[in-house]
Amino acid sequence: MERPGEIAELKARLRAELLARRERIARAVRERASSAVCRELVRLGFGEGLVMAYWPIRGEVDPLPWIRRLWSQGLEVAFPVVEKGKGLIARRTRSPQDFVRGAFGIMEPASTCPAVAPEEIHTVLVPAVAYDTRGFRLGYGGGYYDRFLPTLLPSAELVGLTYEELLVEQLPVDRHDHPVRWVVTERRCLGPLAKDG
Repeated sequence: MERPGEIAELKARLRAELLARRERIARAVRERASSAVCRELVRLGFGEGLVMAYWPIRGEVDPLPWIRRLWSQGLEVAFPVVEKGKGLIARRTRSPQDFVRGAFGIMEPASTCPAVAPEEIHTVLVPAVAYDTRGFRLGYGGGYYDRFLPTLLPSAELVGLTYEELLVEQLPVDRHDHPVRWVVTERRCLGPLAKDG
């Protein structure tokens, strides 16, 4: 059994390795994979209730084609913002015009967008470097989602999007890690997975 310090070290090594692997995926391949993932999100019906999504960075699976579909239906979509002293909060958006470039260079909802209480959120697309087949994620190391996800209702659907190439058998896990219920790649959908991974 690894100690917390060993798990953190192992995660850091894996994060560097898997980010490098993701950056080697050709842009055209990423775009095709993202389109396939978005089609699967439509098929699975995850647009019911309020969705919290993410604006893709560093070659992440791009959910924006699916999000634009929700906006075109007149639906609001929540996006995360990291606010000093508050951690990660969600704000409602209605279109790409609601976004500004944030402190980390990530597109995020403007401060004029209404905040969302965690219990209002039905589905969360959870960004990650990689996922494993149990639904555990390897994040970017900030811990923002690790603190945010437990504030949601237990009924909230947590959905991980990743490339098949970044879906691994087993990631190192510590007590703060929160598994998703669904993992969607361009080739398959795993879920619903056991709540405890």
